[in-house]
Amino acid sequence: MGKSTSLIIISVLSVVFMFSCEKEDEINDHEPIIVNTDISIKLGGALCAYNAASRTFYFPIISDTIEEYITLVNYSCNLKDIYLDGKKLINKSYNDLGTIYVNRPYELKVINEEEINVEYKLVFTTLSIIQIFTDLEIVDEPKTIGKLIINNPYYQNNNEISRETEVLAGIEIRGNIYLGRPKSSYGFEIWKNEYGEENKDISLLGLRMDDDWILDGMYGDLMRMRNRISFEIWNSIARLYYSDKEPEVICGIRGKFVEVFINNEYQGLYSLNEKLDRKQLKLKTFTNITRGILYKGEDWGDGVTSFYNCKDTTSDIIWDGWEQLYPKPEQQILWAPLYNFIKLVVESDDNEFKDSINQLIDINSIIDYYIFINYIGATDNTGKNTFIARYDKNDIFFLAPWDMDWSFGRHWDTIAIGYTGMSTNNLFERMLSANPGDYRSKLKERWTSLRENELDYENVISHFEKYKNMLTYSGVIYRENNRWRNANVNLESELILIKDWLENRINYLDNYFNDL
Repeated sequence: MGKSTSLIIISVLSVVFMFSCEKEDEINDHEPIIVNTDISIKLGGALCAYNAASRTFYFPIISDTIEEYITLVNYSCNLKDIYLDGKKLINKSYNDLGTIYVNRPYELKVINEEEINVEYKLVFTTLSIIQIFTDLEIVDEPKTIGKLIINNPYYQNNNEISRETEVLAGIEIRGNIYLGRPKSSYGFEIWKNEYGEENKDISLLGLRMDDDWILDGMYGDLMRMRNRISFEIWNSIARLYYSDKEPEVICGIRGKFVEVFINNEYQGLYSLNEKLDRKQLKLKTFTNITRGILYKGEDWGDGVTSFYNCKDTTSDIIWDGWEQLYPKPEQQILWAPLYNFIKLVVESDDNEFKDSINQLIDINSIIDYYIFINYIGATDNTGKNTFIARYDKNDIFFLAPWDMDWSFGRHWDTIAIGYTGMSTNNLFERMLSANPGDYRSKLKERWTSLRENELDYENVISHFEKYKNMLTYSGVIYRENNRWRNANVNLESELILIKDWLENRINYLDNYFNDL
């Protein structure tokens, strides 16, 4: 959505946090979004997140246990004393907090200037924390201005100077809000000022330099990691014909698990994700000569996105379920390359299809995509949630997936699905039936190779085990279920389902590809 239609002019907002009565640096010379917080505490120069409903502070550390945790403590100047589990903390000084354990609620007694005692709790987590502060309601659109504070204990691994990053951002709800899920996902753009007139690229949590980010709530996934792991698998197997020209390119996205707070209200577990766009795919920029192109299947349309139908194009950004993402619509509406490709798939006879298909799309890309979505059991990625792109002018297309939380044995409504059957569309069906360039043999050979390496059962399950341990040790699953009462996240039982489903699925695919 362009800024001209997605932003509103907002009066000057501010954020005020008082630490030792010292003035904090202000963003872009604007006065500080006002946030009402009972008290404010910093450890090691980074702000503790606060959940007002439970009167609990949260702070991320790099391990589930730290002995002799010595850190700089700063707290609000309107406080007289603070005690952590009975031990007095000295303001503006380094304090030895003793041995710190993740997910243990520490008693925090606060005495204000009127000698009134107030009880709080302090909980440590191993996940980075993102706090969002805004004076306005966050809606689907337009974007709402807010201040983000990102607390990353792993900042030194990313060669960053500070563990805390503060930015202005335009925030909005994203995704299929019509599903009626109580937990929202969000998208945000980092802004240089409160009007959103210009964006700012920045690296967050060691991910790419960019201004456009996603906070994926993963609410429909009872494992809270299917999309993340699916992209990790896809990134490991996807072949791009121009990778020699762009050695750092990846065909998917990366993400980091975080805990999110909005205006001192805990929101639970999220994945901070990059976006799949021209920059991520390193497509050539658009000039007066058409260069890189990127389309996305947004919905099933009337069979156009699944190659069963071909209709006349329009002058709009949307064409029968396809959305043009690049070039930007204000530069040029460009449906002809995609139309010619779909027309070939839909209307050509077998001879024309066999002679021409490799001139329009990379066959290796079709092979990798077909194997991948069927390996993970993605039922929503054969027409919708499919990217089609090309690197440069006169180049051929390639495929990339999106939004794969409906995978590994569950459907969008969290209902368990069987392990048999193939996800397909007319493109895949025609490749199998026409067999251009001995496609079936190449498909079988690729399956055999991946089956012994990237798609080996133990290798894939290790991804799930790694994240299950990470999320379990952090305590975030307990907090997620407590925040969203109907979430029903149980990593142990869900992993059992995934293991059983994947083992059966691989055996089924072995037979399927061997029969080719």
